[in-house]
Amino acid sequence: MTDKTEGGKHYATFLDVTSFIELRFAAAIVKGIFDESFGIFLVGSALKRKDWRDVDVRQIISDAEFERRFGEFVEPYENNKFLRAFNLGISGWMRAASHLPIDYQVQPITKANELYPNEPRNGLGYL
Repeated sequence: MTDKTEGGKHYATFLDVTSFIELRFAAAIVKGIFDESFGIFLVGSALKRKDWRDVDVRQIISDAEFERRFGEFVEPYENNKFLRAFNLGISGWMRAASHLPIDYQVQPITKANELYPNEPRNGLGYL
């Protein structure tokens, strides 16, 4: 199924309730890492379909803070080794805390909006 309805019912996410609560607790801890954060968001297939493969979590920060912490945003993403290691470390911690296959990435706001202008984002970390 490719939309958020099943049997006439609307779903905000296809995570089960317990998993979503655990994800929100993990996100609440992680969101405080950056001073200039616009939030931490659930994105991707877990918002769109029941058969999601992993749970995509994105933290969007100011362009200035991104550059201070990670340098210039380069593509492909794998070329910024420090950013890649950071994302892998947070992903691992969030997997342990939430029991979900998390794919965490931090993104500068300009690039996040440029790459995914019309993709839904579900705010996490707000308890």
